[in-house]
Amino acid sequence: MILVMFLDMKNGMAFNRRRQTRDRAATERLLSLFPGKCFWGDARTQMLFEDFDQADFKADPDFLDKAGDGDVAIAEFVPSDQLTAVDNQIEQLVIYRWDKVYPADLVCTYPLAKAGWNLVQQTEFKGHSHDKITEEVYHR
Repeated sequence: MILVMFLDMKNGMAFNRRRQTRDRAATERLLSLFPGKCFWGDARTQMLFEDFDQADFKADPDFLDKAGDGDVAIAEFVPSDQLTAVDNQIEQLVIYRWDKVYPADLVCTYPLAKAGWNLVQQTEFKGHSHDKITEEVYHR
């Protein structure tokens, strides 16, 4: 699976069981990066794709177990220990990083370097609600 996360500048993921922010430019970018792919996430993530008819999105509470080779799994509300548990299934990692620090009670502590991930591409683009969003692509 290709794992995608949305993080703030301090690796914050969510606050009070809600995403910190959303920007449809990040979803547009994600769809253009992986055209024709199957996207997986939980029911809260599905709303990111509601404005995109071309997206093949599947909501399932066990999406990390169900996403197959080449599928894109979006981990917005997943504790880092659950990511570590599926580490051997992750083919590629993409992080969309907001240019802000938001309140967070769920912070990503997934150890990128320890898990062997190397940053291979970094692209900045302007969002609809963020002046700068950074797309980070990692490979092993």
